[in-house]
This record gives sequence, C-alpha cells and structure tokens, in this order.
Amino acid sequence: MDPIHSTLMLNLREPMRGAHVILFLLMLLISPWSTIYSEDSVYHPINSPDYSDFVNDETIAVPMGFRHSTYVNYTDVAIVINNRSTDSVLIGNAFASARGIPPERIFLLTNESTPTSETINSDQFDTYFADPIRLMIQQRGLFGDLNYLVTTKGIPLRINGGTNVRASFDSELALIDSGQFGALIHGSYWGEHEYGPWSNDNGDEYAKFSSEPVPEFRRSEQGFYIVTRLTGYDVDTAISLIDKANNSFGSHGQTVLDLATNRNGSGYRFWNDALYSAHSHLNQTLGMPVLFNQNSTFVTGENNVMMYASWGSNDDSWNNQQLPDNGFDTPDGSSSSGIRSWSSSTSTFSVGETLEWDYDSDNSAARLSVNSAQCSATNGENTNGLLAEYFDNQGISYNSSFMPDLNGRVPNHVRSELDINYASSNSFWPGLDSRFSDYFSVRHSGVLTIPEAGNWTFYSNADDGVLVWINDELIVNNSGIHGMREVSGSVDLEQGEHIFRSEFFEHGGGAGHIVSWEGPNQSKQVIPSTSFTRALSSPVRSDVLVHHWDFEAGSGTIVEDLIGEDNLTMTGSPTWQTCLLGNCIFLDGIDDILEADVDDRLGDFTISLWAKANHTGQSRYSSVIAVNDVGGDSDSFQIMTSGSTPGVWQLYHNRTYDFGTVSASEWVHFVVAKDGDKLMQYMDGILVGNITIPNGSIDEIDLYKFGVNRAGNTHWSGLIDEVQVWTQALNSSEITLVNGEVALDCPYFSASGQGPSSISQEYEFGVENMGHAWTLSSTAQLIGEVNADWTMKVEGFDSNNNLLSTNFSNSKTITTSWSNSEFRFRPHQNVTRLNISLEIEIQNVSRQGAIYLDDVELMILQPHMQWVDGSIAETAVSTGGRSFTWGTGYGQSLVADLLEDGVSGVKGYVYEPYLTAVSYPDLLTSFYASGYNLGESYTASNGYLSWMGVMVGDPKMSPFSSRLHDIEIRNVSVSSRPSTGTSFDVQVDLANIGPSPANGWIEVRERVGNRVLSNISISVPSGDQSGSVREINIPTITESTGFVELQVRYVADNGPNQNSSTFVQGYILSERVISNNIASTIVEVNAPPSIDLIDCSSSVAPRGSTVSCWIDVSDEFGVESASFTIKRANESAVFEGNATSGNGIRWTIFFDIPGYASLGLHDLFVMVTDIDGLIDHANESEILEVVDSPSIWYGIHIQNADDPSWAGDSILPSGTPYGMYRGVPTPVRACVEDVDHNPISEQPIFLFERGEISSFQILPKDNSSRYQCYLATLELGLDDPLSPFLARLSDSDGNIITTRSVMVENILPSIQASFQREDIESMIGFGVGNESILVSVNDPDSPSSQIVGQIEYTWPEQAPITAPFSTFGNGTTERIPLLLPSSGLSPGNLEIRITAIDSDSGLSEINFQVPVEIRPPSVNEAVLCLNGEVVKIENGTELVRGESMYLIVPIDEHRPILQVRPSLRQSGWSESLLQSQSIPKGCPFSPYMYSIDLPNDLIEGNASIVIILSDIDGLATGWTEEVRIVFPPPSILNVSTPNYGKVGEEVQIEFKVRDSDDLNNVVCYIDVLNKNSTILYLEQNPSLEGEILVKWTPSRPMEEVNISIICEDGMKRFDSWNSETPMNITGTIVDKPPEIVEDEDIEQSSSSGILAIVIGLGSIFLIVSSLFVWISRRENEIELSPWEIGGVLDVSQVESNEHEELDHQDVVDLLRNE
Repeated sequence: MDPIHSTLMLNLREPMRGAHVILFLLMLLISPWSTIYSEDSVYHPINSPDYSDFVNDETIAVPMGFRHSTYVNYTDVAIVINNRSTDSVLIGNAFASARGIPPERIFLLTNESTPTSETINSDQFDTYFADPIRLMIQQRGLFGDLNYLVTTKGIPLRINGGTNVRASFDSELALIDSGQFGALIHGSYWGEHEYGPWSNDNGDEYAKFSSEPVPEFRRSEQGFYIVTRLTGYDVDTAISLIDKANNSFGSHGQTVLDLATNRNGSGYRFWNDALYSAHSHLNQTLGMPVLFNQNSTFVTGENNVMMYASWGSNDDSWNNQQLPDNGFDTPDGSSSSGIRSWSSSTSTFSVGETLEWDYDSDNSAARLSVNSAQCSATNGENTNGLLAEYFDNQGISYNSSFMPDLNGRVPNHVRSELDINYASSNSFWPGLDSRFSDYFSVRHSGVLTIPEAGNWTFYSNADDGVLVWINDELIVNNSGIHGMREVSGSVDLEQGEHIFRSEFFEHGGGAGHIVSWEGPNQSKQVIPSTSFTRALSSPVRSDVLVHHWDFEAGSGTIVEDLIGEDNLTMTGSPTWQTCLLGNCIFLDGIDDILEADVDDRLGDFTISLWAKANHTGQSRYSSVIAVNDVGGDSDSFQIMTSGSTPGVWQLYHNRTYDFGTVSASEWVHFVVAKDGDKLMQYMDGILVGNITIPNGSIDEIDLYKFGVNRAGNTHWSGLIDEVQVWTQALNSSEITLVNGEVALDCPYFSASGQGPSSISQEYEFGVENMGHAWTLSSTAQLIGEVNADWTMKVEGFDSNNNLLSTNFSNSKTITTSWSNSEFRFRPHQNVTRLNISLEIEIQNVSRQGAIYLDDVELMILQPHMQWVDGSIAETAVSTGGRSFTWGTGYGQSLVADLLEDGVSGVKGYVYEPYLTAVSYPDLLTSFYASGYNLGESYTASNGYLSWMGVMVGDPKMSPFSSRLHDIEIRNVSVSSRPSTGTSFDVQVDLANIGPSPANGWIEVRERVGNRVLSNISISVPSGDQSGSVREINIPTITESTGFVELQVRYVADNGPNQNSSTFVQGYILSERVISNNIASTIVEVNAPPSIDLIDCSSSVAPRGSTVSCWIDVSDEFGVESASFTIKRANESAVFEGNATSGNGIRWTIFFDIPGYASLGLHDLFVMVTDIDGLIDHANESEILEVVDSPSIWYGIHIQNADDPSWAGDSILPSGTPYGMYRGVPTPVRACVEDVDHNPISEQPIFLFERGEISSFQILPKDNSSRYQCYLATLELGLDDPLSPFLARLSDSDGNIITTRSVMVENILPSIQASFQREDIESMIGFGVGNESILVSVNDPDSPSSQIVGQIEYTWPEQAPITAPFSTFGNGTTERIPLLLPSSGLSPGNLEIRITAIDSDSGLSEINFQVPVEIRPPSVNEAVLCLNGEVVKIENGTELVRGESMYLIVPIDEHRPILQVRPSLRQSGWSESLLQSQSIPKGCPFSPYMYSIDLPNDLIEGNASIVIILSDIDGLATGWTEEVRIVFPPPSILNVSTPNYGKVGEEVQIEFKVRDSDDLNNVVCYIDVLNKNSTILYLEQNPSLEGEILVKWTPSRPMEEVNISIICEDGMKRFDSWNSETPMNITGTIVDKPPEIVEDEDIEQSSSSGILAIVIGLGSIFLIVSSLFVWISRRENEIELSPWEIGGVLDVSQVESNEHEELDHQDVVDLLRNE
C-alpha cells in the first residue's frame, strides 16, 4: 500500500512469483478489411431501418426481428483511426462498416508523425490526437451529436507525463472539449463524474444506490464522452469483438464471482463486500444464475459465462507454479540429466569433443558442458597472421562518435587471421556468425615486419570506425560512424619487427575493414600475411626479462633458467612430457613440486606461465604457482583452483580474485603484473582483474613454487610450460605478444547445426485445466566461448498418448548474464499431458564452455471459460490493461488474456489506479443485467475520470436489453369532435419496438390544469410479435370548451420499489427509453349548430334537370355536414344527399330530378351536424314543382368509322371521320336523352342506302341514367363500291332526326413471308443458290382479286435485287427463288422488303432481315479411283507409278468455287494435278476429278496430296493427307510354253512384260533347266509392246524340263515366273547343237560338235556369273527383293545331296533367312 495515500487508496501491485513470460503470437490478418485505410476508402454507412417509420399492414412493429446490428442505434458513435497503423486501419474500417459509421464520424489521423506505440507523452497526445480530433468535431458540426468514441489497437494506450501525470489515453480523450472536466486533462489526480449512483452519493466514494433510474448516457448532460477500445493481442481478436457484439443480443448465461480470501484485510475488504452485493442483486433480486466462489480456490473452466469479476493475479490462488523440481535443485544420478524429474538428450558430436548434461551444485541449475577438440599450438614467431578478438557490442553503452572501450572485456570469439581485408558487406564476415553482423568490435594484434627503413603510410578503409597503432603509437584515426571511408597516417619506421594493433567497430548497416600500407619500394597494397606474425622473434622486453624456464630439456631433475641462474628443482616425481612447443612438466597433484629460491628485488614485475589442469574439480588452494611461501601475508600470492566442479581459476592474495573457469582440455595462459599498488590479472591475454594492493606489497620475491600452494599442503595436478618473469609491469600490447608466443589453433565445436540438446519433463493435469492458456518461463546463462540459442518447446498429448499440438517459444540467444525467456501458449483443447522441453542449439563459432538453465516455471493462465457472446469481465488488478502486446511479462494478470480467451468486453488499468478506481462488481453487473450497454455499465460502476481505466469492447453492446420493452406513442388523435360533457374516444397509435413484452398504463390528461381525464392498463407483446402495433381508443369526457390540449403518456410497470440492500436503483427497469412515451393533440369543444335560411334555385324543374338548394348555418366551432331530402308527402324521397360548404356558413346541394320522380309539388327537409356530432333540423313545404322532360337523340354512330370513345351523349359530325369496311359486320348505335323515355313504344328507325341491317337491340340502362341506347348490325357487300353512302335516324313517329354520310374504306392486304433454304424455312442464309422467299397475301374484302407485288432483297455489301410476283388475295403461296449473290459476299443481314397492291390499289409492305453467314469451302473426304475401284485416301495410301489413278475431291461448296488446286508434294517439290476431261470407267462422277501421273522426278517414299480451294468470296481452305509413292516391278504376263517337245523341233517360249513406269529399262532373264541344271540361259529386252519370243531347238531328249523367267527393271525390281508342269523332250540325240532363235532371227546351225560343248559350258558360266552379279548389285540397296538380297551362303544351311544342285529360289530363300 502506498503510505502517502489513505488506506482506501491501495496499490494493487504484487509481484508475481516466478519468471516473467514473454509472449509471442503469429498474426493472421485474414480479414475482409485488409485494405489500408484512406479517406477515399471510408465505408459509407448502411442505414439501419427506423422501425418507428415502418409501414406494416399487419400488427408487428419489428417484423424483421431483433438483432444487435439493427436494434442498437450508432448515430452518436465515432471511430478514431490512426492511419499510420495497419492494425488501426483494419479494425477501424471493420467497425465503421459493421456499424454504418459515415465518413464524417470517422476521425482519420493522417499526420506522418502520429505515434503508434502504446505509450506517449502529454505533448504527443495534444499534438497528434486531441487537437486534430477536436478540430474534426468542430469542422464537421458534430458537437452535441456524439456520445461515444471508439479507439483501436494502433492508437496509444497510455499517457506518461511523469510520476503523477499518468492516465489512460482513452480517459483523457473522453474529456476533450469538456467545459466541465477539460481542466482534468494531464492533471496529477483524477476527477469524478455523476453518471450512475454517483449523482446522489452524498460524498461517498462508493455510492451503492440511486433512487431514480440512471438515464441513457448523454454527453450533453454528463460533460464527457464514453470511450471504449477495440483491441487485443492481434487484429483478429479486436475485430472479433464486433462479431461478438453482433451475436450478443438476447444472450444470457451465468455470472461468476470469485472472492479472494487473502483480500479481506482493511482497505481491500470493501471490494469483496461488493462481490457479496453483486451475488445478492443478481441471484435474489434479478433471479439470475450466479456462481459465487467464497473459498481460497480460483475458479476456472466454467461454461456459459456471461459476467465475471475476480481479483485476478491478486488472488493468491491465481499464480500456481505447476512443475516439480522446476529449479533443478535436486541431483539424481538415476536420471539421464543427473537432476530429479528431468531427462535429457544431446545432439551428435565428433570424437575428441564432449557435450553432456549434469547438475551444477554451485548454481543449483542444469548445466550443459561444451568442449571442442583440443587445441594445437605453433611457435608464434613462425606463425603468420594476427590474433583477432571479436566482441559483441549488443547491449554495451558507448559513444559512437569515438570507439567502444575493449579494455578488460572478454572477447566473445577469438581466432587467427592472415590479414585485414574485409570488403563492405551487410552480412557477417566469413567464418563468423550473426552476432557479428551488426554492433560488434574486433581487435587485431601481432607483429608487423617492416622490410625497409623509411617513411611508411598506413591506410584504413572502413565502415565504421578504426584505430591503428604501431608500437603503441596511434597512427591512423578513422573513428566514428561512417560508410566505407579511407583515412591514412604516416610514420618513420626502422627495418624489422614492430608491435601492431588495430581496433574496429561496426554500428549497424554494412561492415568493411581493410588495412593497407605504402612505403619505400612498396606500392600501396593490403598488408600481406607474410608481413604479420603472432609473436616477436626474440623475447618480449628482453631488457627486463630476469627468468625464463622453457622446459625444453625434456629430461633431468632440474629446469634450467635461460636468463638467470635460478634453475627449478624438483620434489616428488615430476615427469617430462611433450606439450605446446616441445616439452613440459607434468605434476601429479600428490607431492610433485617445482621450486626456485630467488632474490628478486623487483618492486614491479610480470609473471607469465602456461598451464593445463588435469581435471576440473581440484581442491581449493590447489595452486599452479605460489610466489613466496608465507600464507596470509602481503608479500605472497598464488594462482589456484576454487575447489568446485568445474573449478574457477583464482588469484589468491589474502582474498580471492577470479580468472575464469577451469577446463581440463585447454591450455590457459596466466599473467600477473604488478604496477605500483595495482595487481593485474590476465588470462589468455585478456585483462580479467585489476586489484589494488597495499603499498609495498610483494616488493620482494624469494621463492617460486609450482604445483603446490604457499602453505605447501595442497597440491595441483596438471601440465606447466613456458614460465617467464620480468622486472617491470608489461603493458597490454606486450602481454598480447607474450600470449602470441604460443599460437593456439583451437577447432570449433562440430555439433553446431546438428539439432538441439534438450532437457525435458512431463506434466499431467486434470480435466479442469484442459483448454487453458499457459505460460512457460525459464532462465539461462552461458560461460566460455559458446554461442547458443535456447528455445522452449511444449508438446501436448491426450490420454491416449496422441500428440495433438506443439508450441515453441521464440528462439533466444543465451548471454553471459542470466536472462529470462517466457512465452504464452494454448495447447489443443483435448491435451491432458505436457512434455516441457528446454532445447539448446549450439551455433557456429563455439569452442568450450557451459550453458546453465534454471527457474523453469509452468503457470496456468486463469480463468479459462466458455464465454457467451456479449460477456463482460472485471478484475481487481492494478495494471491488467498495461499492454495488449503479445509477449508482455506477467508481473500481474492481463485483461488481454481474457480477450484472447473469448470474453466480449473487459476493463483494465494502464497504471496503478488504486482499488477505489476499479469498477465495483455489484454496480457493473447489476447495470449490465438491467439492459445498460457496456460503456454505460462500466462508466456507472466507477466515478473516476482522467485516470487509468480502459474499456475494451463495443460501447453499445447490451445483450440484456432484450429484457426491455420500448413503447413508442406514434400518434394521438380524437375520432370525433368533443362537446362539453360528452364522451369521446382518444385514439392512441402505439407500438412496442422493444424485444420484451410491455406492461403499464396509458393516461390522458388535460395539459392545462394537469387533470387526469382517463387511465387504462395495457399489455403489449414484444416488438417482433403480432399485436405489437396497436390502436387504442380511450373513452374521455371533458367539461372544457374551445381549444383543449390532451396529453397521452405511457407509464411502465417496473414492479415494486427497491432499496440499497436489494438493488442499485429504485426499481428494476423494464423500459429505459422514455422519450417516446408521450404525445399530445389539441381538440376543439363546441355547441350544436343553428339553421338560419332555406332556399332553392328554381321553383319548377322538369325531370332530368339539375336543381340547387342551400341553407345558411351558424355554429360556434363549425359545421361538419348538412343533409338534404326532397320528397312528396307519403312518398319515397326523390333525392337524398349531403351538401358542400364554400365558406362554412352556406351549405349548398346540387341534384338531378330523376325520371321516375312524381309530377307535382315536393317538400325539402334539412339536417345539419356540427363537428362534434350535434344536430339541427328544418324543412320547407312545396318548395319545388316537378314537370315532364323532353327527348334529345344522338346518332347514328358507326363503329370503326366513328370515334370509339363516343358515349352516346353528344352530337356526331355530319360525316364519319373514318371508313367502314366491306364484308365486316359493323355495330351501329343511337341514344336518346329522356329521363322518362319508353324504350318499347318510342324505338327509333335506322335507314341506310347500302348493306343489310339487323334487328334492334335495346341496351341495358341504369336507373339513374338519363340515356337510353339502341344497337343494330350493318354489313356491306364485298362488291359494294368505295364511295360514301347516307345513314338516317328517325324517331318512332318517322320524323327524320339526323342524316349522316358514311365513308367506305378498303381493307389493305396482309403479307406473310418466310425465308427458305432448300425449301425448308431457315433463320440463316448462306447465298449458295438454294434460297427462296415463300410469300402469301390475304385481302379480306377482295379475296378473289389478283395481287401484284415485288420482293426487293439486298445481300450484305451488294446491290439490291428486285423480283416481281403475282398472286391472289386468298392466301395462295408463291415461292420466289433468290438469285445467287455475286462475288465478295460478306457476313451481315439479307435485307428483304415485300410490297403487295390489291385490286383497289391498297398497298401493304413488310420488311425483315435474315442473318447471312459465309463459310469457306471444305473437302469432305478425298478418294482415289484406281482402275475403277474407289479407295479412301488415308495416311500412308500408296500411289503406284504407272497405274491409272484419279483423285476425286468431294467439295462442300457453300458458295461457287473459284479455284481448286490439287498437287502432289514431296521434299519441297510440288506437282500440280490436272483435271480429268473424262470419267474413267468404274469411277463415280465428280466435277472435281484429277488424274495422278507420277513424274520421274519424284522418288519412292513419303509424299503428300495437298488441295487448296477458294470460292468467289475469297474464302480459302486447304486439305492435305500423307501418301506413299511406290514404283512397281515389271509384271510377267501371258506366258506361253508347250507341254512337250521333240529333239530337233523348235520350242517357242512366248510372254508379255508390263512395266507401268518404264518398260525401256526392263531386262528379262530366261533360264531353261533340266533337273536343276541350266541347259539354256539368255537375257532379252521386251519390244515396245512388251513382247518377248524365245525359240529353242533341243538337241537331246530330256525329262522334267522347267522354265524360269525373271524380268527386272532399272530400279532393280523384278517379277518371276516358273513353269508349274515340267516339259518332257522326246526323241534321239542329234549331232547339231541346239539352235536358239530370238524373235524373228533365223537360226544359225553348226556342224561342229565342239561348238555345242562350248555353248553348254558358256551357258553354265553365264548362269553362275549372273547369280553373282545379282548378288553384288543388291548390296547397297535400301529395299531388297529376293534377287537383291546380299549375304553369304553357309553350307550348313543346305541339306542336299552333294550331287544335287541348288536352284535360284533355294538361294534366295537361304539368303533371306540369313
């Protein structure tokens, strides 16, 4: 509690136990309002129906039913939108659209500097918000029109003007332009309003009761706006509040009140008491369901929650950490993590590395130890490059105009780099990680070798700052923030080694760092790596170096001092080992000691050594070196371990000073330097401690001991190497060089990127916690050179162990300081078990160190409810509304969680409000349940202004308004004029436009005197029910006269009166809107009228005439009516009717004397009624005499020839204006005006010069009519002339009354026509020559006469064509063919005009159009006619050269064909086909037939037939098909051979050869064989006719003589023939050799026997030669015929007797198989 204020002003802040949780939320803006707001995109309002004006013939006031969006009026609401916030634009547009907010009530803030953060100062509020909104209200004339303002997410939440000048943004905005409260803005304290029970609180801060109902909120009455906000963690939540309000109307549910038992103390108890009151009011008075929790638990998990109030996080039961062993406090060797309740796993790593979880007893935390493989070492003087130390500057304060101070800072990363040459980059440099992409420093140090003495210039080209030192002298100053900029500096340097150091820092954006040089005989270039080494070639400051033990002996019992004479002696059994740069000593930690007695009167000194611990958990005081041996004095110190695991290296000089963590795998370099009273500690070249010691301390050193403490009782185990002592304190640059003498190369840890190492625990919970949101938090820290990220993961499982959900926190980088991470999550609603994992991801650039985790807190966020749409909540939490940003820490509970959980409205507080400023739950819930809206309820439940509260939700959400009725008196009237003392009805039109039934009273009062005239009770159903619109007549009597104002008022029955113990106001409202409950009307009350005069216009009137009578009347307030009656005594009235008044005094009546009126004198009776219904009577006897009426005739009227509107009561012209038609029966009519006419005895006479007239028909007559009409029918003959004729009308006595001339008209012929194609009616024309017009003409009055006509038609874009026709008028049909349109026809319309003239010159005409389409000609399916046979052309159809082939092209020629161009194409060549002039036999007729002659220049193979055709309109198309050209072999025909022969007699072999393509190149080979032996062989060419004749005379008898013929063309194609029946040669051997006669040659004989032998051998030779010639000629051909097949004949293929010869066919078959 704040001690400054009274006990009621209580600070509700109580820190939440456990860790702070950082929430994250994935924003899903899937909203229909996702367009960025602009003035042009303002949603125009959708006017809601005004049910008071709804015209409904039924009795339902609100026929469309009740919904929030139509029932609630938003005309007094404005929305504020921050155009710089997308969230605000989306939410504001959504609200404006949903609520019909017009542009003038949308306050769009467009200043580019308008803040969007949640917190602003007072000036920003005024400049960017209050002033422009105030101006918009003024300029738009909205002052007085607005009661509510709505803000959004993206508009600031709170104003921080200082400690006592704080307020919520909305509470300040509510007071702009307020004359009453405006001074409170930016004040240091709150103000109080009087809306609600605060108006009569008598000074009480907590006013419980208002005797009068709290009215509807009006700013004009209260002096401030109600401001609510649409917000939440995200835009979707904010927009959902609109939908929840839309769905809220009529919603009901339970109220949950959660009392906190820990808040019953003084100053807090009153809010608990208010919860009791709320329970009583809601449950007992209103009868609503209430769950009132009065114990120490915290209520959650309830369903159907409508209203909620609790203490939130101020209830001790709210913050309940769930996890056991959440602090890692208990080691457990049985667990994989070494910690109770936690299991662990690690990622994969390489040999030589370690990665393990264990329990850290020093921190009581979980530890993940990380160790890379061991470092390797080289001699620094021989190692090129520089030591690079990288520092992460995130979170480091420094003056960016200069350079960050790196002194005393431990680098985050160390490595060796060859040179300094990094071009500018927006990413991290090679080999680094994201820590070093922005805001980092790097220090390079080493030795620079100058090759030649002289003046050297050094250049720094960098982004951002760089300083370069040579020999600790600043040479280049390129500091500050800038882009890549080059700065140089020059210095005279001697040849040789110089100390080099540079420092660089990057401050955002690109990073670049290049160091170059230029000097004698050296052009400008980046300093090469060969010019840098890690260390000097000689010892550092050898001039003051007094001891150097390098341990390089490798054996012996002493370690030689290379500088002095103080060798180290050994105690115990130290052993020599190979170490950094050679040899070193291992000390066993038991009794091994190295020591040297010295006499160093140093004053200042520096001691350097390298050590490597044998293990990390050595005892406290285990010392690697002890200087002097007196413990506790000021002249000694030691470097020792702390005794923990892992231990810490410490300098002990009466007090301990840490170096760093002990590692068992890494060498460590220690330096202790004394400079006056300063003792400085260096570890691995880094200054880690600067101690002030008493003056005179450690001035003399008498002893150096290694491996034991000063007291000599605690030994150290490990390796030691390279110990040096100087008599001065070396500076940091020199110590860096000493450290660089051993150049370590330490590998990175290889497990980076191999997945996380995790430690986890499972947590089960009951069904009461299912569906809740949770927070998980933990803390982490790292030590050493480790780069790691840390993520919390929560897996949710159901009772069947099914994984249902996985939630992750944001990944967070672990730092060297303890830091906290927290996140909010909501697992799947069916989850009952959580697996909590803390995952560590080792990143690049990690070597050795440890990561510590602690304080894991799993906390359930309460409450989690099933909220009803329209629900509201209030929590007594000081800063529950401090933020609506995901990730806000949980010092106290947040109302944003309630919104995310589904509540529809809530109130929170942005800063400490004190408990009295929190809404009182009894007031809040009672007003809300009484039908007040959200804004009114929160406002009425607390009276503070300009303070900390922020209301979230739709301001006019009012679900309980469904329990209210709303009687609207729409009209009050009096149905009759009242008179004094006379009862009259007051008619009241009313409607219940509310959703609840109404019960109450209607009372009528005289306003003057306020006298009650009548009072009745009424019940009206709800507005959506029948009967909700009602008309009520209320009987009323007044004694007043003159003008009286009657006031009608509805009074609701609100039940019994309440008091402060039962409710918050005097009664439970059933109606809130009462402004429409009253209406009034003014009536006149008067006396009866007086008749002063009676008279008529005439004393005599014939029947049928019009007479007027009048009276003069006087009345005080006016006469309503005057009725007149004319009658004879004892007879019925001749006339009865009401008079009209011209001036209110004289009342006149005009009436007709009916035809049935009795002749004679009549009396007049008058009755007058005034406006009040009072009556006066009077009469005048024998005032009018009725006489007989004369007759007046009209006609004769000829139908169709006269005006059709003639009513029989006017004179017609002497002649008809139109003509009468022949052959058409035509009605004729005449009428008489005579009220006493006798239709039977006084019938007229019709006379016509032509035509036949029918008998009369007496037309029916109304008794009140004065006219009697007669009807007949006249029909003219078809042959009658067209000249006029006379018509006469005579009365029944034959007297001619009228004579008229009647015209005769010709009936024009009617034309019917249709467009036809191929004699079928068609809607489309093509112009193809088969179109016609079918026309017929009807002439009703001359059907047999001839009709002449003409058809004029025009094709598109062509000249008109005329075609005459002749027909008869009887409808005979004529077909008129249409001429083919000329060339150039285009699409369009065929315009057709048809005229016809009848025999009487009557002309008729019709016009119509026919759409014209044009189509190109097309080939249906081309075919070939081959030797009289029709073959369909398909892909691959063969064209055989030499055959008779004809191409037939069936063409669909819509229009005449202009050209058909068929061609045969192959390989770019085209051969046109010629049209056939005759029809080959067997081929069908076609006008498009073309002969196909394959020319010699085409080759065998693929070709195509292409047809291109076009018509006379220029439309063309094409057709193509792939074919194959085939060259045929020759054919052997008509072979004639004898069946037998005789020796010596001539044998003739005769045959024909046909070759379609080329007979000239055909050669035939004739082979005569005897038992497969050739006895005759010859070659012969056919004659021009293809004939071959071979004559042969056998010389010996033979059996089975066969003949074989082969004919071959020039393409090596052949045909063969073999005799089927062998021929036998009989007879005896003759001496002559055989004679061969070819054709007509004469046989030549020889007597020489030798010649026969020669011829025989020659024949055999020719056959064999021919066979081999044939074979050789076929080797290179593509297609091989049986004689063209090449190959080798294998004897294994021949199964024959060795004496059996092969014939040619056998050879062919074998070669084919080959």
